[in-house]
Amino acid sequence: MTELPSLRVRWLQALALASDAEAERFGQSFGVGDAAFELLRAPEVGLVMARGRAGGTGTAFNLGEVTVTRCAVRSSGDRIGIGWVQGRRLER
Repeated sequence: MTELPSLRVRWLQALALASDAEAERFGQSFGVGDAAFELLRAPEVGLVMARGRAGGTGTAFNLGEVTVTRCAVRSSGDRIGIGWVQGRRLER
């Protein structure tokens, strides 16, 4: 039996797949502004190694490097979050 993903997982998936404009509208509709977060680590761009498997089951191999942007924040409710997005998207 396959377990259904939690509500949190579904929200994170929706945000990850949203365009920048959709994510901005989402934040505005819930009143999430810059004041609601404290930057613990400012957005920064870097590289990560993407790995693959032939046919999805073969031996893992290095596919290449992928540009990512990461950031760490603390919400007004003292929750800490670390986010990674593909590409050079400091605003996201």
